[in-house]
Amino acid sequence: MPQHWSHWLDKYPIQKKTADQFPEKIQDNFSFNSPTEAQLDLHGLTQKEALEELEGFILRSHAAQKRKILIIHGKGRHSKEGESVLKPLVVQYLRQCEYVRASGPAKMKDGGSGATWAILKN
Repeated sequence: MPQHWSHWLDKYPIQKKTADQFPEKIQDNFSFNSPTEAQLDLHGLTQKEALEELEGFILRSHAAQKRKILIIHGKGRHSKEGESVLKPLVVQYLRQCEYVRASGPAKMKDGGSGATWAILKN
């Protein structure tokens, strides 16, 4: 380990999280590895259109008692900058949304960096 890392780790030690802070299972038999129950594809939408679609999708999914959803925002391969325009918007929205318990990057089979999953609150 480089010398500068040891100083940083001394100053900011790694703390183990308790089960309350990072539960492996959210409730009953539901886990982060459960299959998605609904998905939304935002390809080709503007940021404003994508935000409107995302809000409606989350409200409908929550009302239908869906637990794990998938939002496909794209990787940005066709954008002028070569980076996803919608991903930062989706990630930020999910972080502040009152109906979302947790979110994270999708597995490769589900879209990898071009998609984000979310676990909805009951």
